[in-house]
Amino acid sequence: MKKLKPCPFCGGDAEIHEVVFGNGYNKSGIIPEDASLIKTKTALNGSKIYYWERRGFQVHCTTTKCICRSGTSKYLTEKEAIDVWNTRHRRRKNTDE
Repeated sequence: MKKLKPCPFCGGDAEIHEVVFGNGYNKSGIIPEDASLIKTKTALNGSKIYYWERRGFQVHCTTTKCICRSGTSKYLTEKEAIDVWNTRHRRRKNTDE
């Protein structure tokens, strides 16, 4: 795993967590390609109900009062979440002055 850069706002440490960011159920047995089947239940009428969830990764700053406490969006892979967190954009100089 790549090392996480410090928070771009406060310089604090960052952490990565596995998170659930989508779930649902249906009777067809078809679950989204990037989801995992959690359980099945049998309804009163005898039909099966399939419960699924999507898991991914999110990086956030560990500093409680930092403005970026919510962190990155949720990503399917750990690598993608880390790459987004570690990306730093440079400010362009204002050429109109």
